[in-house]
Amino acid sequence: MTTEKNDITAEMLRAQEAALHDLGNALREVAPSVDVCDAVMKRVRRLEAENDFLAQALLEVGSDLRISAPTLDIAGDVMVSIAEQQLAASTAKLEEELVETGEEIRALAPRVDVVEEVMDEVASGRLDNVTSFAAARRAKVVRRNASPFSWRFVAATAACVLAVLGFVVMQMAQPPALRGRDIAQRVQTVSSEQKPQQSMRYQEGEPLGFKPASSDQRISILSSTQRPAAAAPVKEGDAQKKDVQLAVNVEDVIAAKREALADNLDALAQLARWGALDPDEVRRLLAEGVISLKELAGISRFLPEEEARALLKDAVTKEPNDPLLRYALAKNLMNDPEQYDEALRQLSLFHDLTPDNSLSYYMDAQIRLSQGDYAGALQAIEYASAFQSGSAYALENAQFHSAALQAAGFPADVAQMLAAFNAGTDEYGFITQLGSNLLGYGAYYESIGDYDTALAIYKGVNQLGLQINQGADFSNEMLAGLDTQQGAIEAMDALADMMDIPGGAYTVEIAYTVLMQGMDFFLEYTDVFENMIGNAEAANMLQIIQRIMQVGDLQYSSKP
Repeated sequence: MTTEKNDITAEMLRAQEAALHDLGNALREVAPSVDVCDAVMKRVRRLEAENDFLAQALLEVGSDLRISAPTLDIAGDVMVSIAEQQLAASTAKLEEELVETGEEIRALAPRVDVVEEVMDEVASGRLDNVTSFAAARRAKVVRRNASPFSWRFVAATAACVLAVLGFVVMQMAQPPALRGRDIAQRVQTVSSEQKPQQSMRYQEGEPLGFKPASSDQRISILSSTQRPAAAAPVKEGDAQKKDVQLAVNVEDVIAAKREALADNLDALAQLARWGALDPDEVRRLLAEGVISLKELAGISRFLPEEEARALLKDAVTKEPNDPLLRYALAKNLMNDPEQYDEALRQLSLFHDLTPDNSLSYYMDAQIRLSQGDYAGALQAIEYASAFQSGSAYALENAQFHSAALQAAGFPADVAQMLAAFNAGTDEYGFITQLGSNLLGYGAYYESIGDYDTALAIYKGVNQLGLQINQGADFSNEMLAGLDTQQGAIEAMDALADMMDIPGGAYTVEIAYTVLMQGMDFFLEYTDVFENMIGNAEAANMLQIIQRIMQVGDLQYSSKP
């Protein structure tokens, strides 16, 4: 029923649709045409005219406002602000560099504690002019208000002038041989014949009169200092040489050392020859068990390289926790490119045994640079630069050397002297070569335009030299550190002159200042040591050498 209704409804709707369609067609045919185009266009043109009038009115109003508005000149202020922002951006890196440099100086600067000494002096009652700060300030005010032309001032001035004139006259009247040798006045060009035969000697307890030289003089003096040179390899089984060695006595060694301090290269070479060990003698001592495996670290340099390597490899398997054996083996392996991987493994084990020694990380960096692992090498240098000190174990090696010389038949006093006077020779050669090799890689990066990497390597080598100075026991070690620092600073200075590196010049200046401080200490030590060796009798010299073999010559010479 419902379906029928739906069908009827649909039929009706279709019929209505057809009727409406027919009606529309009929209306279209009878309806008139209407053209409204002209009327619409007239209205549009009238609106455009009205808009033109409004635009003209607004233009006139804008012109009036422009004329009456005040003129504001902000270009100058804006440009100043832009310049300040640019300056702040350009100095941000410089500020960061200065902060890093300050932290490095703070970390490496020695701590000086004078409180105890000062308070002891005050409490001793020997000072009769102790003045409080408040009284000192009042005294300054009184002096400031006093007339500068008082009779007391005139008298003091006259006394000073007379004292200076008297000193000058006395110095001029003295013969050259009696004038005190001032370290700041040494000149490299003076020949040994022109040097006075005798110089002023410091007496025990006498305060040192050391006067720092200028920068150029210090560098000149350091450059003229004799560098240690290893003795030529001893011919195996040279019995005649052994007889000559064993005939050496204390007086011979002391005389040779004094000649060496007077810049006699032959005497310096003679000391090195006397201290060298015959490889056959080293083999005999090892075979007989007279020399321990631990002491092998200090005397393996007297053996052929491959033979020493085999012995050191065997030694580290028996003494795996001995850092000196690991270090000696790694140093030996670095000489053979085919052994680089094993050298890195030994250095890694050495790191674990001595985590506070920076030297091994620079050795690691050189090997990685040789292998092409530049990222690993730069990481090692950056890590090493944060350390306080580095050590090449000159003191321990000197002690091992002395023991071996005694076992070879030298008297104990002669063996100790030869070991002490040759101490640091091997270490000097290794450290300076390591620094030179790293600087060579820095020069390579500089040549290809990678100045940031070159500067990072140069700064790292400078840190190596400074760390060696901090950890040095013997003067030859410290000399190696100073030479390494100087080479790195020269490279940084040349790079800073060539490229506008933010903070580069200041970094060089700080490094140069630290180098000068190290030179002051070294040159003062040299002066003191020369006087000490020149004055001491044989018996006193033996006591000095015994102490030096315990703490090193630097510590002995700088003791209070």
